[in-house]
Amino acid sequence: MGRSILRSGGRWGLAVGLGVVLLFSACGGGGDGDGAEAKDTEANSAEAEGAKGTPVAITNFLFEPQVLEVPAGTKVTWTNNDDAPHDVQDLSDLNVPLSKELNKGDTFSITYEKPGQYEYLCQLHTYMTGTIKVM
Repeated sequence: MGRSILRSGGRWGLAVGLGVVLLFSACGGGGDGDGAEAKDTEANSAEAEGAKGTPVAITNFLFEPQVLEVPAGTKVTWTNNDDAPHDVQDLSDLNVPLSKELNKGDTFSITYEKPGQYEYLCQLHTYMTGTIKVM
């Protein structure tokens, strides 16, 4: 009974241990780039806890909100809340690369510097679509 969870828990102990490590490693920081028209940030589950920006939730195979209006210079951050993987594919002329496959809790961000309307979708589930309107 006095044994540690990590020694006696097998796979569960390892999962709990890794979860604690990921939780404490989420305290990283990052800087902004050089002011390009759109900037992307790699998806990272450790970033999910401290992700900043205007949120778009991926929930029940939908982007919520489906249409988002933001001022120029806004960082938009998608967070996958589904158990199924999703991705974010910008369909505009921004040339933002496709996000990696986002598992539950993973995030992906784009900073929209220029006014316009930016369509995107989940390439894994093409019926999942959304629009960012930058004023």
